[in-house]
Amino acid sequence: MAASSSSSASGLSKEEQQAVKDRARELRQSKKRISKAEREALEAEEVATSIAGLDELDRTIALAVQRIANEVDPELKARLWYGMPAFTKNGKVIMHLLPAGKFHTRYATLGFEDSARLDEAEAWPVAYAITGLGEETESLIRRTITNAVQSTVQNRPQGD
Repeated sequence: MAASSSSSASGLSKEEQQAVKDRARELRQSKKRISKAEREALEAEEVATSIAGLDELDRTIALAVQRIANEVDPELKARLWYGMPAFTKNGKVIMHLLPAGKFHTRYATLGFEDSARLDEAEAWPVAYAITGLGEETESLIRRTITNAVQSTVQNRPQGD
């Protein structure tokens, strides 16, 4: 992440400190005793609120990623992860979106966690910088999400 604001004594920027606070709140909230359906509804509402608060380009990108994710696999669940939109499969975060405005960077980043298992030979991309949503970019996002979802299901190690 770019050091967008001056770092504090902890070495974290204000934005990074806020992400840590957001994650702590998310973890506290995950321990509340509510039904799975209530939790999913609450998480979906939090994601919608978060996306609504983004600047126009980040919001457009986030909504497109959400739409594509739902089209690829309706079982992907949206939730916040460090205060940013993320998608889970079988309870594990597969991908997340870092809006450009949150860390004052040139581009939004769509990142994939190791649970997505996008492995190709000895090296492969795990994040994409997104500055717009042309047909080619949407196609790349769709292919990568499809691969991430398929590899998560097919290559899950024993005991996972």
